[in-house]
Amino acid sequence: MRHKYMLFACVLVLIVGVVLMAEENKQALSYEDYAAVLKNYVDDAGMVNYKKLKAHSEKLKTFITSMSQLDPNNYDKWGKNKKIAFWLNAYNAFTLKVIIDNYPIKPSFFKSWYYPKNSIRQIKGVWDKVRFNV
Repeated sequence: MRHKYMLFACVLVLIVGVVLMAEENKQALSYEDYAAVLKNYVDDAGMVNYKKLKAHSEKLKTFITSMSQLDPNNYDKWGKNKKIAFWLNAYNAFTLKVIIDNYPIKPSFFKSWYYPKNSIRQIKGVWDKVRFNV
């Protein structure tokens, strides 16, 4: 009889552990897809192969979608460093998305006097009209 109680207690602990791990995973944001994007399309010098990224942008889109689905209550539980990392990664991922959505960049005659022809600043509305949900 004692073994049955012991077995029951072990199963109960296991179930509680699984539930707690599932809850913790819901709070976490996976950077796996974004890491794959950086590994495959950014070289050691920090140069991005936008042409290839545009052709294979599924993982970037998946990461951006996951950021938009993040529960604000879970975000509130994060520490300061995790929040800062989130916003830095969000900014960089959104920047990649804007560029590949407009790649190849078409330079403006007037903006080309101030900015390089392949600059993100050539993209109309990039800093004041483009929006992402987070």
